[in-house]
Amino acid sequence: MKIDAIILAGGGVDKSLKKYCKSRGKAFIKIDNKIMVEYSIDAVRQVEQIDRVVLVADPEHVPADIKNKVDLIVNGGDSIATSLKLGVKALEPKPKRVLVLPCDLPMINSNVIEDFITRSVGVRVDITYAYLSKKNSEKKYPDLRHTYVKLKDGTFCGTGLFLMNPEIIDSCEAFFNKLSDNRKNPFGLASLLGFGFLIKLILGKLTIKEIEGQIYTIMKCSGKGIETKYAEAGFNVDNPEDLELTRKLFEDGVKI
Repeated sequence: MKIDAIILAGGGVDKSLKKYCKSRGKAFIKIDNKIMVEYSIDAVRQVEQIDRVVLVADPEHVPADIKNKVDLIVNGGDSIATSLKLGVKALEPKPKRVLVLPCDLPMINSNVIEDFITRSVGVRVDITYAYLSKKNSEKKYPDLRHTYVKLKDGTFCGTGLFLMNPEIIDSCEAFFNKLSDNRKNPFGLASLLGFGFLIKLILGKLTIKEIEGQIYTIMKCSGKGIETKYAEAGFNVDNPEDLELTRKLFEDGVKI
């Protein structure tokens, strides 16, 4: 199955990072010899299953050499979900599956993506989402700060990788926006699922299977979490501390 990729590189930037990228967005922050979004582009380009690559970003900000690496550049909207929707609608003919990833995964590589796709395509659901255990994250990047959620199954954080059926984007847009607004707030995320789920989270009794079931109830589409062993999938750059750590890791030769 051929899969198209959408890389989200539009939208605003946290004020703490603005001095590093001015008005262009964090996708264009320089790390080592590349801008940050280039690491996501290069990784998906090395994955055999990936066909077209769509970059959602302001075309005026995209350097010429980056434009040559993607098939389409689409202006983003005022939210992550709207930008994703615009990226999906630009794809004709429509693919059966779309890989979605952000611009701020500087440690990402093709092995991470191939593993996620391989483990996702055999699962007959509308959307899969990669999550990462605290143990695996801290084993490779002990100095990286994360927002972790303690569930009955273990302690986890989210990543930047989705694989989805593009046909669900219209029905899921509003919920995706709420997820985006609360992505660093475990209690906010749990409250989206309902009061009972919030209480279970507080008590440490909420399970991944229960979350998957409630997502179906709310969104009317099926979903499944895919645990990745790759800490690179959860290495987002959200603040100056993350950026400083990233640059240090590059200097130390951690990035292959």
